[in-house]
Amino acid sequence: MKSAILLLASSMLLLSSCEAAKSTTPTTPTTPMTSSSWVMGYYVGYLNNSLPISAIDWKNLTHLAVGVILPKSDGSLNYDIAFNATERAAIVKAAHANGRKAIAMIGGSDTGPQWLLASSGAARATFIANLKKLVQLEGFDGLDLDWEPLTVAQQPVLYELTADLRTALPKAILTFPADGIGNSNFPTNQSFYKKLAPLLDQLNLMTYGMSGAYDGWKTWHSSPLYSSDSAAPTSIDFALKGFLDAGIPASKLGLGIGFYGLCYSPPATGPLEDTIGRSPTGSSIIADDGDISYTNIVNTYLPLGTRKWDTTARVPYLSFNKASGPAKCGYISYEDEQSILEKAAFSKAKGLGGVIIWNINQGYFAGKTPANPLLEVIGKAWLEGK
Repeated sequence: MKSAILLLASSMLLLSSCEAAKSTTPTTPTTPMTSSSWVMGYYVGYLNNSLPISAIDWKNLTHLAVGVILPKSDGSLNYDIAFNATERAAIVKAAHANGRKAIAMIGGSDTGPQWLLASSGAARATFIANLKKLVQLEGFDGLDLDWEPLTVAQQPVLYELTADLRTALPKAILTFPADGIGNSNFPTNQSFYKKLAPLLDQLNLMTYGMSGAYDGWKTWHSSPLYSSDSAAPTSIDFALKGFLDAGIPASKLGLGIGFYGLCYSPPATGPLEDTIGRSPTGSSIIADDGDISYTNIVNTYLPLGTRKWDTTARVPYLSFNKASGPAKCGYISYEDEQSILEKAAFSKAKGLGGVIIWNINQGYFAGKTPANPLLEVIGKAWLEGK
């Protein structure tokens, strides 16, 4: 996903086998589903010390994407930054005990080259066999195919691989998170996804981390619903339009919500200011996924700044009068309860199928009620219609 998976992995400790083993029984009563929508939360091994298996909020999820399992060039799978085998078994058992689906997340940020090698030539049959073995032997309900980035030249290889996986695992859930969502200055042709969608159960848009200090860009938001400035050209509304215009059923599509924020350096104190891509004295993004988790925003940054609301983008942001917090932020774009409800209303109006969350680890507050407040809002909005 948008996570710096490989950089974080080496410094994170896995849960002990003892903790995993004792976490298999449901600790939270599940909520009957009154909606056909999905809420799939990503749950990653390299951050698991921040969210124990026993504290997963099952009632506000339909699917849990468990990762990160990496494809290797020879078709084998790399579990080095994933949960270990004992922990994976505990997670799958807990998901099923709570009536939820456990999905194996394969790949992630910057794994496109490994995907291509594993899906090509002699490695292809080995790769498919290993994915089939993972699902059947470990009890996963399906696979999340995180091929990132996916180039136009690689699209036929992904299609052929997905078709083969559908044949090899006809009852498995197959999901794909699309990162090439485009912007209003350079629209992306999404016709490939019309071909791919029938092979998938979910086609989710990674509508978070949508801005950067690119040439000509102004500071903007991580997950804006709307935009009206060509120097801030990303929005969920525009990204979704490309997929709908390609003929993909709305019910097959899901939005993405990030439980992390984008931290811009001073002198920026809010959106639509110069970035380094517009001016030598402009701002840049100096921290994001991991460092600027929602937990860190609430505990560390919110007390230091002023919360404001962007009436165009329909999202909050924090403004600081000086470099603030460990990352020395001038401006942080993030999600909160209000913006999530805006996205839920948008999703309902468009007839979309569900939502994904990157990642539930970053929204957890130990000892608090609710312990995962953004997930609580998402569950009520998407699954209960409240």
